[in-house]
Amino acid sequence: MPLYDLIIKSRNYIRDYGYTSFAKKVYQRYIKAAPSGEHPAIFVVNHIRHMISPLNLHLKDGLSMRVNVLISFIDFRYFFGGYYGMFSLTQMLAREGYRVRLIIVEECRYEPDVWRNEIKKYEGLEDFFDLVEVVYAFSRAEPIEVSTDDVFLATSWWTAHVANYARKFLNTKRFIYFSQEYEPAFYRAGTCTSLALESYLFPHYAIFSTDMLRDYFRQNRLGVFQDGQESGDRDSVPIQNALLKFNVTNQSMTDRKKKKLMFYARPEEHASRNMFELGIMALSNLILRGDFPEDIWQFYGMGSVESAEKRITLHDSISMTLLPKMSLNVYRDLLPEFDLGLSLMLSPHPSIVPLEMAAAGQVVVTNTLANKTAERLQEISTNIVPAEPTVKGVEDALIKAL
Repeated sequence: MPLYDLIIKSRNYIRDYGYTSFAKKVYQRYIKAAPSGEHPAIFVVNHIRHMISPLNLHLKDGLSMRVNVLISFIDFRYFFGGYYGMFSLTQMLAREGYRVRLIIVEECRYEPDVWRNEIKKYEGLEDFFDLVEVVYAFSRAEPIEVSTDDVFLATSWWTAHVANYARKFLNTKRFIYFSQEYEPAFYRAGTCTSLALESYLFPHYAIFSTDMLRDYFRQNRLGVFQDGQESGDRDSVPIQNALLKFNVTNQSMTDRKKKKLMFYARPEEHASRNMFELGIMALSNLILRGDFPEDIWQFYGMGSVESAEKRITLHDSISMTLLPKMSLNVYRDLLPEFDLGLSLMLSPHPSIVPLEMAAAGQVVVTNTLANKTAERLQEISTNIVPAEPTVKGVEDALIKAL
């Protein structure tokens, strides 16, 4: 099979699992070595097999207890709210006096000196790599010394599989599972969905990102709640995500000559839960109707990992500028410049972005789902205008926000 055809077929399989960033890794790792006639589906099989493969752990006497935090990779191009949360939790454990080791289980460039410089751009995390040991264990060949008193902390469904295997070496019967989302929803129904659901069945103590997410697990008897509310409440704790602080004044908002809308626009396949297409359709329909006059409104999108600035046509001469990935400081300075926010996520988690849009003074439209009700969203901030996750629902909410 010609190389180009092989890549296209492989890409189709990769797309079904919902994360296109995997594509480059797959091509580099497998395609050149693929035997003639090999079906490209095996690339995905091999990758998933490696994702959940165990670490090369070696018990050693005399070691003091460590907390081993398992993460996928370190790449500051993808340092969104989820990674900020993982790093903050890891750093807090270290500051509380625990010996903490960050174990990277996926492929990335191992550049600790670069990371030390990059982390200084993130407020509150500047001394992270001075407090935390880092081990790169992508190949699984590296022996990792542990004591029977060690604790493992998973940060995703695949690292939960890795942590579950590690329990065999330890005194503890559970690992800690930092659940930042309902991860089965990240994928089309298939293998990754099944493995994500399985990860909630492993013995663990759960840390949930927000009360809303824990309530979703409670109501659906998932994970630690599979045996009921009492045991689930005992074996879990919710956290409230820290939000950025913004410099907002009435004068800075009223002095603007033009109004600006910011859309959390993530067209990549791995971010499909952010419903890029639905948001664009709702905006385009309202522009066509005349609700957003061209001489008053400007449209911008953020959140894409694309490096180059691109545009999306909304109607005739009206377009949206997709901004490139930005640093945390640029993001913090930028949000207060906008009047109206649109940030969607088909998830029971409220998402950090609409909350920070609201904190920056924007009236922000975000969607409801399950126990993420309109009432609960507005309890967080009256700047939030809840929307049903439909085109009409988002249109109605945008009109109300206007």
